[in-house]
Amino acid sequence: MNLRSIQVVEVQLSILGLSNMKHSLRAIGAFIVGIAALFFASTAIADVADEVRERLASKMPQLDIKSVSESPMTGIYEVVFDGYRVVYVSEDVEHVLDGSLMELGTGRNITRERGDELQAARYEEMGKKWITTLRDFGAERYVNYEGSNDADLKGRDMYVFTDISCPYCARFHQQIDQLNAAGVNVHYVLFARAGQNSQPHQQHINIWCNADQQQSLTDGKAGRSIAPADCDHPVDDHMQLTRDVEVNATPTIVMDTGERVDGFRPAPDFIAMLQAKPALAAE
Repeated sequence: MNLRSIQVVEVQLSILGLSNMKHSLRAIGAFIVGIAALFFASTAIADVADEVRERLASKMPQLDIKSVSESPMTGIYEVVFDGYRVVYVSEDVEHVLDGSLMELGTGRNITRERGDELQAARYEEMGKKWITTLRDFGAERYVNYEGSNDADLKGRDMYVFTDISCPYCARFHQQIDQLNAAGVNVHYVLFARAGQNSQPHQQHINIWCNADQQQSLTDGKAGRSIAPADCDHPVDDHMQLTRDVEVNATPTIVMDTGERVDGFRPAPDFIAMLQAKPALAAE
Protein backbone atom coordinates (compact mmCIF):
# COMPACT_ATOMS: atom_id res chain seq x y z
CA MET A 1 0.00 0.00 0.00
CA ASN A 2 1.61 3.34 -1.05
CA LEU A 3 1.42 6.74 0.74
CA ARG A 4 -1.41 8.05 -1.42
CA SER A 5 -3.48 4.90 -0.73
CA ILE A 6 -2.95 5.36 3.02
CA GLN A 7 -4.05 8.97 2.77
CA VAL A 8 -7.23 7.96 0.95
CA VAL A 9 -8.00 5.38 3.62
CA GLU A 10 -7.37 8.00 6.35
CA VAL A 11 -9.87 10.37 4.72
CA GLN A 12 -12.45 7.60 4.42
CA LEU A 13 -12.02 6.63 8.06
CA SER A 14 -12.31 10.27 9.09
CA ILE A 15 -15.53 10.69 7.14
CA LEU A 16 -16.96 7.63 8.89
CA GLY A 17 -16.13 9.23 12.23
CA LEU A 18 -13.66 6.51 13.24
CA SER A 19 -10.84 7.31 15.67
CA ASN A 20 -7.39 5.87 16.26
CA MET A 21 -6.23 6.05 12.63
CA LYS A 22 -2.91 4.37 13.22
CA HIS A 23 -4.55 1.40 14.90
CA SER A 24 -7.09 1.11 12.09
CA LEU A 25 -4.43 1.28 9.42
CA ARG A 26 -2.37 -1.38 11.19
CA ALA A 27 -5.49 -3.59 11.25
CA ILE A 28 -5.99 -3.01 7.53
CA GLY A 29 -2.36 -3.84 6.88
CA ALA A 30 -2.67 -7.05 8.88
CA PHE A 31 -5.79 -7.92 6.93
CA ILE A 32 -3.97 -7.41 3.62
CA VAL A 33 -1.06 -9.55 4.82
CA GLY A 34 -3.52 -12.26 5.86
CA ILE A 35 -5.22 -12.20 2.46
CA ALA A 36 -1.83 -12.44 0.76
CA ALA A 37 -0.89 -15.42 2.93
CA LEU A 38 -4.12 -17.18 2.04
CA PHE A 39 -3.54 -16.46 -1.64
CA PHE A 40 -0.04 -17.91 -1.60
CA ALA A 41 -1.21 -20.94 0.43
CA SER A 42 -4.01 -21.67 -2.03
CA THR A 43 -1.58 -21.26 -4.92
CA ALA A 44 0.78 -23.76 -3.30
CA ILE A 45 -2.08 -26.27 -2.85
CA ALA A 46 -3.10 -25.80 -6.49
CA ASP A 47 0.50 -26.42 -7.56
CA VAL A 48 0.62 -29.69 -5.61
CA ALA A 49 -2.75 -30.74 -7.09
CA ASP A 50 -1.32 -30.11 -10.56
CA GLU A 51 1.68 -32.28 -9.72
CA VAL A 52 -0.61 -35.06 -8.45
CA ARG A 53 -2.59 -34.85 -11.68
CA GLU A 54 0.57 -35.16 -13.77
CA ARG A 55 1.76 -38.18 -11.77
CA LEU A 56 -1.62 -39.87 -12.05
CA ALA A 57 -1.88 -39.16 -15.78
CA SER A 58 1.58 -40.65 -16.25
CA LYS A 59 0.64 -43.84 -14.37
CA MET A 60 -2.87 -44.18 -15.80
CA PRO A 61 -2.96 -42.42 -19.19
CA GLN A 62 -6.25 -44.15 -20.05
CA LEU A 63 -8.05 -42.32 -17.23
CA ASP A 64 -10.15 -39.34 -18.34
CA ILE A 65 -9.28 -37.05 -15.42
CA LYS A 66 -11.65 -34.11 -14.98
CA SER A 67 -10.09 -32.54 -11.89
CA VAL A 68 -7.70 -33.07 -9.00
CA SER A 69 -8.15 -31.06 -5.81
CA GLU A 70 -7.34 -31.15 -2.10
CA SER A 71 -9.60 -33.34 0.04
CA PRO A 72 -10.49 -32.79 3.72
CA MET A 73 -7.75 -35.28 4.64
CA THR A 74 -4.18 -33.96 4.73
CA GLY A 75 -2.04 -35.40 1.95
CA ILE A 76 -5.01 -37.00 0.16
CA TYR A 77 -6.40 -35.58 -3.08
CA GLU A 78 -9.82 -35.91 -4.68
CA VAL A 79 -9.81 -37.13 -8.28
CA VAL A 80 -12.87 -36.75 -10.52
CA PHE A 81 -13.02 -38.81 -13.72
CA ASP A 82 -15.59 -40.13 -16.20
CA GLY A 83 -17.82 -37.14 -15.55
CA TYR A 84 -18.74 -37.71 -11.90
CA ARG A 85 -16.75 -40.65 -10.50
CA VAL A 86 -14.78 -39.71 -7.35
CA VAL A 87 -11.74 -41.49 -5.89
CA TYR A 88 -8.88 -40.35 -3.66
CA VAL A 89 -5.12 -40.64 -4.16
CA SER A 90 -2.08 -40.05 -2.00
CA GLU A 91 0.21 -37.17 -2.94
CA ASP A 92 2.82 -39.60 -4.32
CA VAL A 93 0.05 -41.45 -6.25
CA GLU A 94 1.18 -44.74 -4.78
CA HIS A 95 -2.19 -45.43 -3.17
CA VAL A 96 -5.77 -45.02 -4.41
CA LEU A 97 -8.90 -45.15 -2.24
CA ASP A 98 -12.12 -46.05 -4.05
CA GLY A 99 -14.83 -45.65 -1.41
CA SER A 100 -16.79 -43.22 0.72
CA LEU A 101 -15.12 -40.47 2.71
CA MET A 102 -17.21 -39.87 5.85
CA GLU A 103 -17.23 -36.93 8.24
CA LEU A 104 -17.60 -38.54 11.66
CA GLY A 105 -18.79 -35.43 13.48
CA THR A 106 -21.84 -34.99 11.26
CA GLY A 107 -22.24 -38.38 9.60
CA ARG A 108 -21.98 -36.73 6.18
CA ASN A 109 -20.99 -38.92 3.26
CA ILE A 110 -18.70 -36.40 1.57
CA THR A 111 -18.05 -38.65 -1.43
CA ARG A 112 -21.74 -39.21 -2.14
CA GLU A 113 -22.54 -35.50 -1.80
CA ARG A 114 -19.72 -34.63 -4.18
CA GLY A 115 -20.81 -37.31 -6.65
CA ASP A 116 -24.42 -36.07 -6.58
CA GLU A 117 -23.23 -32.50 -7.17
CA LEU A 118 -21.05 -33.55 -10.12
CA GLN A 119 -23.80 -35.75 -11.55
CA ALA A 120 -26.34 -32.92 -11.41
CA ALA A 121 -23.91 -30.59 -13.17
CA ARG A 122 -23.20 -33.23 -15.81
CA TYR A 123 -26.90 -33.86 -16.45
CA GLU A 124 -27.58 -30.13 -16.75
CA GLU A 125 -24.71 -29.76 -19.21
CA MET A 126 -25.76 -32.75 -21.35
CA GLY A 127 -29.55 -32.44 -21.14
CA LYS A 128 -30.08 -30.58 -24.41
CA LYS A 129 -27.78 -32.93 -26.32
CA TRP A 130 -29.56 -36.00 -24.97
CA ILE A 131 -33.02 -34.63 -25.78
CA THR A 132 -31.89 -33.76 -29.30
CA THR A 133 -30.54 -37.30 -29.77
CA LEU A 134 -33.78 -38.87 -28.49
CA ARG A 135 -35.97 -36.66 -30.68
CA ASP A 136 -33.85 -37.26 -33.75
CA PHE A 137 -34.15 -41.03 -33.25
CA GLY A 138 -37.79 -40.73 -34.36
CA ALA A 139 -40.98 -41.04 -32.32
CA GLU A 140 -42.22 -43.89 -34.50
CA ARG A 141 -39.24 -46.04 -33.45
CA TYR A 142 -40.25 -46.18 -29.77
CA VAL A 143 -42.98 -48.15 -28.05
CA ASN A 144 -45.31 -45.24 -27.35
CA TYR A 145 -48.10 -44.63 -24.86
CA GLU A 146 -49.82 -41.44 -25.96
CA GLY A 147 -50.99 -38.77 -23.55
CA SER A 148 -54.46 -37.26 -23.51
CA ASN A 149 -54.98 -34.28 -25.81
CA ASP A 150 -57.42 -32.78 -23.32
CA ALA A 151 -54.95 -32.53 -20.42
CA ASP A 152 -52.77 -29.59 -19.35
CA LEU A 153 -49.51 -31.39 -20.27
CA LYS A 154 -50.66 -32.47 -23.72
CA GLY A 155 -47.75 -32.87 -26.09
CA ARG A 156 -45.14 -33.18 -23.34
CA ASP A 157 -42.69 -36.08 -23.61
CA MET A 158 -40.64 -38.37 -21.42
CA TYR A 159 -38.24 -41.04 -22.67
CA VAL A 160 -38.00 -44.14 -20.49
CA PHE A 161 -35.21 -46.70 -20.77
CA THR A 162 -36.80 -49.97 -19.66
CA ASP A 163 -35.94 -53.65 -19.33
CA ILE A 164 -38.61 -56.37 -19.26
CA SER A 165 -36.66 -58.09 -16.44
CA CYS A 166 -36.44 -54.95 -14.24
CA PRO A 167 -38.83 -54.93 -11.20
CA TYR A 168 -38.72 -51.14 -10.76
CA CYS A 169 -39.50 -50.74 -14.47
CA ALA A 170 -42.63 -52.82 -13.86
CA ARG A 171 -43.56 -50.49 -10.96
CA PHE A 172 -43.06 -47.47 -13.20
CA HIS A 173 -45.25 -49.03 -15.90
CA GLN A 174 -48.14 -49.33 -13.45
CA GLN A 175 -48.29 -45.51 -13.57
CA ILE A 176 -48.65 -45.23 -17.34
CA ASP A 177 -52.38 -44.47 -17.21
CA GLN A 178 -51.78 -41.68 -14.68
CA LEU A 179 -49.06 -40.10 -16.80
CA ASN A 180 -51.10 -40.39 -20.00
CA ALA A 181 -54.14 -38.89 -18.27
CA ALA A 182 -51.99 -35.85 -17.41
CA GLY A 183 -51.18 -35.49 -21.13
CA VAL A 184 -47.68 -36.95 -21.03
CA ASN A 185 -46.43 -39.05 -23.95
CA VAL A 186 -44.26 -41.93 -22.68
CA HIS A 187 -41.70 -43.20 -25.20
CA TYR A 188 -40.08 -46.49 -24.23
CA VAL A 189 -36.52 -47.41 -25.18
CA LEU A 190 -36.08 -51.19 -24.91
CA PHE A 191 -32.79 -51.72 -23.10
CA ALA A 192 -31.77 -55.28 -22.18
CA ARG A 193 -29.10 -54.75 -19.56
CA ALA A 194 -27.85 -58.32 -20.11
CA GLY A 195 -26.95 -57.53 -23.73
CA GLN A 196 -28.15 -58.27 -27.23
CA ASN A 197 -27.78 -62.06 -26.94
CA SER A 198 -29.92 -62.24 -23.81
CA GLN A 199 -33.45 -63.50 -23.27
CA PRO A 200 -34.76 -60.02 -22.32
CA HIS A 201 -33.47 -58.66 -25.64
CA GLN A 202 -35.36 -61.39 -27.52
CA GLN A 203 -38.46 -60.59 -25.49
CA HIS A 204 -38.09 -56.95 -26.49
CA ILE A 205 -38.01 -58.03 -30.15
CA ASN A 206 -41.15 -60.12 -29.56
CA ILE A 207 -42.85 -57.06 -28.03
CA TRP A 208 -41.91 -54.81 -30.92
CA CYS A 209 -43.04 -57.32 -33.55
CA ASN A 210 -46.40 -58.05 -31.92
CA ALA A 211 -49.43 -56.46 -33.55
CA ASP A 212 -50.30 -54.68 -30.30
CA GLN A 213 -46.97 -53.47 -28.91
CA GLN A 214 -48.50 -51.62 -25.97
CA GLN A 215 -50.52 -54.61 -24.73
CA SER A 216 -47.59 -56.93 -25.32
CA LEU A 217 -45.26 -54.76 -23.22
CA THR A 218 -47.91 -54.41 -20.51
CA ASP A 219 -48.37 -58.19 -20.45
CA GLY A 220 -44.63 -58.76 -20.20
CA LYS A 221 -44.25 -56.34 -17.31
CA ALA A 222 -47.13 -58.07 -15.52
CA GLY A 223 -45.33 -61.42 -15.84
CA ARG A 224 -47.59 -62.78 -18.56
CA SER A 225 -46.15 -64.60 -21.56
CA ILE A 226 -45.24 -62.73 -24.73
CA ALA A 227 -46.00 -64.46 -28.01
CA PRO A 228 -42.86 -65.04 -30.15
CA ALA A 229 -42.69 -62.79 -33.16
CA ASP A 230 -40.17 -61.65 -35.71
CA CYS A 231 -39.92 -58.68 -38.04
CA ASP A 232 -37.64 -55.82 -39.05
CA HIS A 233 -37.16 -53.95 -35.80
CA PRO A 234 -35.18 -51.06 -34.25
CA VAL A 235 -34.49 -52.89 -30.96
CA ASP A 236 -30.77 -53.26 -31.74
CA ASP A 237 -30.74 -49.51 -32.41
CA HIS A 238 -32.34 -48.98 -29.00
CA MET A 239 -29.27 -50.65 -27.49
CA GLN A 240 -27.02 -48.20 -29.33
CA LEU A 241 -29.20 -45.34 -28.15
CA THR A 242 -28.44 -46.25 -24.53
CA ARG A 243 -24.75 -45.68 -25.27
CA ASP A 244 -25.44 -42.41 -27.08
CA VAL A 245 -27.37 -41.09 -24.08
CA GLU A 246 -24.96 -42.64 -21.53
CA VAL A 247 -27.54 -44.88 -19.86
CA ASN A 248 -26.43 -48.02 -18.03
CA ALA A 249 -29.34 -48.78 -15.70
CA THR A 250 -33.13 -49.05 -15.73
CA PRO A 251 -35.41 -47.33 -15.33
CA THR A 252 -33.74 -44.15 -16.53
CA ILE A 253 -36.05 -41.31 -17.50
CA VAL A 254 -35.14 -38.28 -19.61
CA MET A 255 -37.73 -35.50 -19.56
CA ASP A 256 -38.32 -33.10 -22.46
CA THR A 257 -36.97 -30.41 -20.12
CA GLY A 258 -33.53 -32.05 -20.34
CA GLU A 259 -33.81 -33.25 -16.75
CA ARG A 260 -32.89 -36.84 -16.03
CA VAL A 261 -34.00 -39.24 -13.29
CA ASP A 262 -32.12 -42.43 -12.52
CA GLY A 263 -34.49 -44.89 -10.88
CA PHE A 264 -38.15 -45.15 -9.92
CA ARG A 265 -40.24 -42.20 -8.76
CA PRO A 266 -44.00 -41.80 -8.31
CA ALA A 267 -45.91 -40.33 -11.26
CA PRO A 268 -46.81 -37.08 -9.41
CA ASP A 269 -43.08 -36.28 -9.17
CA PHE A 270 -42.69 -36.43 -12.95
CA ILE A 271 -45.88 -34.46 -13.53
CA ALA A 272 -44.65 -31.74 -11.16
CA MET A 273 -41.30 -31.58 -12.95
CA LEU A 274 -43.00 -31.10 -16.31
CA GLN A 275 -45.35 -28.47 -14.90
CA ALA A 276 -42.42 -26.55 -13.43
CA LYS A 277 -40.36 -26.23 -16.61
CA PRO A 278 -41.12 -25.93 -20.33
CA ALA A 279 -39.83 -28.40 -22.88
CA LEU A 280 -36.49 -27.55 -24.41
CA ALA A 281 -36.86 -25.91 -27.81
CA ALA A 282 -36.06 -28.09 -30.80
CA GLU A 283 -32.83 -27.18 -32.56
